[in-house]
Amino acid sequence: RPVIMPMAQAAVEEDGQPIAEEQLEQIKGMASGMENVTWFFGQVLFVGGSGGLLVQSTLANLGYNVELIDLAATEVPIAIIATLVTIVYYQIIDKKLMRKYHSGAAASAKAGEK
Repeated sequence: RPVIMPMAQAAVEEDGQPIAEEQLEQIKGMASGMENVTWFFGQVLFVGGSGGLLVQSTLANLGYNVELIDLAATEVPIAIIATLVTIVYYQIIDKKLMRKYHSGAAASAKAGEK
């Protein structure tokens, strides 16, 4: 079941404004992208997972004998960097979407409060 998408949608709709269809599609894409990054590294970093076993067997066929724990240790900095880059990228996109679809609504709501 999707985990990120419902939370992202609820975060956008928390101000009571309806979500635009184009914005919803962008959020769906970002949620799927983030899940792909986390699932990929989760599979590779887990020593007994299929991702690590696939990499190990591929390297063995090429003449490189590596242990799964060594693969996981090598993958940690790469996973951290990829996750940070993905987070920053999606934060930039999110700010652009919020400005595009909700800045007018926020301004009119603030004007109504005065």
